[in-house]
This record gives sequence, C-alpha cells and structure tokens, in this order.
Amino acid sequence: MVLQQRCKGKRNVLLFTFAFIIISLSSGLIYGYPHLRKNLIENGTSLTESQLGIAYTAGSWSTQGGRFFFGLARDKYGTRSIAFLAILCALSGSVGIALSNRNSLISLAISCFFVGLGSGGQLCLQPVASLFHKKWQGTILASLSGAFQISGLVFFVLTSLTQDRIKSFGGFAIFLLALAICSLFLLPKNQFLKFGNDDKHHELVDIEKEERKEVLVQQSTTVTGISVLNENESSIQDNNVNTEEQRSDLENDQMITRDDLPSNKLEESALFSDLIDEYNTKNGVPPTGENINVNKSEADDDVDIPVTDIIKSREYVLLIIWFSIQLIPAQYYIGTIGFQLELKGDNDGKYLNLFSILYACAAFFSPVLGKVSDIFGLGVTQSIATILLSSSLCILASNQFSLNVHAFGMTMYGIGRMALFGMFFTNVGKRLGYKHYGTLAGLGLLISALVSLIQYPLIDAAARGYEYYVNIICGSVMIVTGIPYCIWLFMREKKEGH
Repeated sequence: MVLQQRCKGKRNVLLFTFAFIIISLSSGLIYGYPHLRKNLIENGTSLTESQLGIAYTAGSWSTQGGRFFFGLARDKYGTRSIAFLAILCALSGSVGIALSNRNSLISLAISCFFVGLGSGGQLCLQPVASLFHKKWQGTILASLSGAFQISGLVFFVLTSLTQDRIKSFGGFAIFLLALAICSLFLLPKNQFLKFGNDDKHHELVDIEKEERKEVLVQQSTTVTGISVLNENESSIQDNNVNTEEQRSDLENDQMITRDDLPSNKLEESALFSDLIDEYNTKNGVPPTGENINVNKSEADDDVDIPVTDIIKSREYVLLIIWFSIQLIPAQYYIGTIGFQLELKGDNDGKYLNLFSILYACAAFFSPVLGKVSDIFGLGVTQSIATILLSSSLCILASNQFSLNVHAFGMTMYGIGRMALFGMFFTNVGKRLGYKHYGTLAGLGLLISALVSLIQYPLIDAAARGYEYYVNIICGSVMIVTGIPYCIWLFMREKKEGH
C-alpha cells in the first residue's frame, strides 16, 4: 500500500511537471506581442500601430474565446487528443508568423489567431490539480497560471536570437511538434484520475458503491435507530490509510448520496437520510445536506449538479463579471506598452525587454498567491489582483515618473495579471468543482473574450494620443467594480468557515 502511494505520488508530480512545460511553451505566446511588433517595425513593416493592434487583438481574442471550445471538447473527448490539438494550433501559428510577409495584415492576423488557440492546452491540463490534496490545489492551479505567464517570454527569446523569423519561429515550430508527440504518450486519454486508469477507476467505484447500497438497504429495514455502519470496512480503511492526504484521496469515491439508493427504499424509510449522513461522516465527508449546493468544491463528483444550475448561480455570474471587467485593461496594457514606453523615452527597447522579463518572473509569485488563497481565501487574492492591475495602469498614465518607476509599475502589472488568471481558474476549480471544469472555465473565457473586444477601440485611442485618459479611466473602473465583489466573496468564504 505504501509503495502504491509513492508510485502514485511520483506519477502525479510527473503529470504536473509535463503540464507546466506544455503551458509555459505554448499557451500564452501571443502576450509576447510587443517583441513581434518591434521585430516587424525593425524589418520595415508599413503597417500602422492601429493595424498591428488588429493582429494582436485577433490573437488575444482566440487565446480567451478559443479556450471555451477546447474546454467543451476536453470534457467530451478527453485530455490527450484535445491537448495535442491545442499544441498543433500553436505550431501552425508559429509557422504562419515565420512565413508571413511583414506588410501583410491578413496573414499576420490569422497566424496570431492560431497562436492564440494554443491556449486551449492550459484548460485541458489544469485539472491535473485534482490529483493533489485540496489544501494544495490552489497552489497547483496558480503555478500553472504562472506557467502561462512564462510563455509570454517565448517571443522575446525568439526575436533576440535572430531577426530572421523563418529561422526563429520555424525552429520553434519543430520543437512544438516534438512536444505534441510526447503528449500522446504521457497524458491520460480522458480525465486526470488518482487511479491512473479510467476503466479501472470506474469499475472500482461502481463495485464499492453497489456494496454500500446493499448495506444501507438492509439497515433501513431492520434498524430502528442510527447504528454504526460496516465496522469491518472502517477498520480496514484505518489500517491502510494512515495520513490525512491518503484519506482525502479516497473521499470522493466513498461518498454515498440519496441518488445512489433505490427510489422505493427512499420512500419506505425516513432513516435513510440519517444513515447516509452517518456513513459519510465516518469517512470524513460532510453530511449530504451540507454537500448538495452550488459550491462543488465541497461536493462529491458523483453528485451531479447540472452545469446549467451552476452557470445560473449568483457566484458564477459575479465571478465572470469581475474577470471580464478586469481583463479589458489587462489586454489593452500589453497592446500599448511598446509605444507607450517609447513615448516615455525607451528608444532602445531596454525597458520593453525588461517588461517581458518581469512579466515572466511574476510566475515565481504564483505558488505564493495560490497558498495565500488556500489559507486566507480567494476574496483576498482576487483583491490583490485588482489593486495591482489598477495601480499599474495609473503609473503608466504619468509622464512625470522616470522609467525606473515605470519598471516598478510593470512588475505590479505582471504579478497582477498572473493573479487575475490564477485566481479565476482557482475559483472555478475549488468552489465550483472539476467535473464541469472545462465548460465553466471555457464559458467564462468566451464571455470575457467577447467583452474584451473593447480593447481594440482603447488601443486605437491610445495610438491617437489619448493614452493618458484611457489609462486613468481603466484603472478607476477596475477598482470601483472589482473591490466590492472581492469583499462580498471574502464575507461569503468567511461565512462558510474557510
């Protein structure tokens, strides 16, 4: 048993590491756009800032909206094939950038669109967090968002190696092909399961649940009060499962709900509810009355709350509103940071390069913020994301600050953006569950992508000389709309006894 647990632990770490590598090299490539823009300008492109903004908007939109369709596909067709497809999309976009004419807006926009579709791999791979204990899931999800942040450094590295896009982006495409092939051998066919084998997992769960149903049916006809259920099973479990984390691994597969019992037996005895609660309590699972709610993180995956009910819940709706409003300025920031820094005196691109480095280095803070969310709640960390992003835009608005001060603002932006995405995905996974994770996270990304199209008029306005007003308005709206929601979420978590 101990050897089995160790092997399972190594397998889980391997899957997490591979997921981290895929996401960091294929999922957020478009956010290295400032360096692609610089490369095109240095090579003499005739495209204007507004036209280049169209290509960026195409890529950033597909990065957000495309993940909805990848999420649906992952839930239906499984992890392996859809993650493979996402990597191929990033590969196709890289080939397109390598071969596109520097003056062709259409080919650049299409290439950026396919690069953005590579983000679908992140949504396919984030449920790897379900393999770990719940007290670590926030840290795992935030770390994967950090990996997404690191991918924004790829374009910087490629354009630094050579100005020849055929050599740099073409060579990178070959590397992505090798990564895609590896994914076919390392990723699970369907879901990330603790047992490692989909068919074996479901077979074991079905057998265990059938045995417990029989026990409960017998108890309902002979017991006049609540008694201890299945003492032999309890002693065997205690001998074999020695740590809290091992018990948590079994928790999801041991829970019995009213839906698992024959309907005629439910009508015969009022004791069933208490019997179920007694059995679940013995296994460290909250009573059914506490389980069946919209907060799926407290519920067993076998309690199938319709995804439509979760989508219509107040908690999900408010999360999407918060995320969408915060995202618009976050996308606008990347689309304009290049020429805004040039207007402030960064003629040699030194601070633009620093921006990409700071953007990627923010990934080191992702496990810290994830752990903070595990300890203090998502209301706290989502507030941090809101404040950091808003502050970075207000700093960028000023022409009075030195470039060193703007470097501090860029640091705030990198950490804030990482926290924005990390806490969104963590919120969906921990509070709404992993069973419909792809659909819920993907729908949120699609809605936010549609809303974030507002970024293009903002980019165009900034390119026409109104960047100061756009920066100030965006920063103000983020605070005014974001902080009240974060306070509400914090109070809700506190009430639930976080």
